[in-house]
Amino acid sequence: MDDQEVPGKSVGGGAPMDNLLTVVSDLIETLAETMPTDRGLAQERVRQAREALLTYARVVSQSHHGVSADFGSSAGDCCGLAPWQVRRLRTHIETNLDRPLPCEVLARSVGLSVSYFARAFKRSFGCSPHRFLMRSRVERAQYLMLRSGATLAQISLECGLSDQAHLSRVFRQFTGETPAKWRRVRVGEPEGAL
Repeated sequence: MDDQEVPGKSVGGGAPMDNLLTVVSDLIETLAETMPTDRGLAQERVRQAREALLTYARVVSQSHHGVSADFGSSAGDCCGLAPWQVRRLRTHIETNLDRPLPCEVLARSVGLSVSYFARAFKRSFGCSPHRFLMRSRVERAQYLMLRSGATLAQISLECGLSDQAHLSRVFRQFTGETPAKWRRVRVGEPEGAL
């Protein structure tokens, strides 16, 4: 990126830059959710791009606006998770999506206090632990809907959601569609099959 494209220069100050980051992050998430082929790989690449963008924005903010409290540079502030913690969390979440994963358990898995963990997680992943878990559960549900003949009730339990209604609510929040409609469009099942 050349100097004319630096977010900190073209968007003066903290709040507008935060808005820009939010918009760009949301666009990247939307792109990841709508990729029709090789979803897993596409979503991983988009997440990596998003993390890189957020890191770049922190650096730009610190170099062009001084170190701001918004990006946590003082001794008491949070700077994000270490790469090994990110890897461990991704693995832990992926292998335990079918059960409750409260922040206490996640924080303990990487040796952090709950309050520090929540801030560090948001800095590293760009969203709260709860939102990340729900998005991961929706992605798992999408995978299962495309590759298995399991009912939506069975899929909801395999994704750590309490029942089909819970799956439907969460799924609709992330995709804008009900699970039945999403599956029908992609699998090509007749209207009354589910």
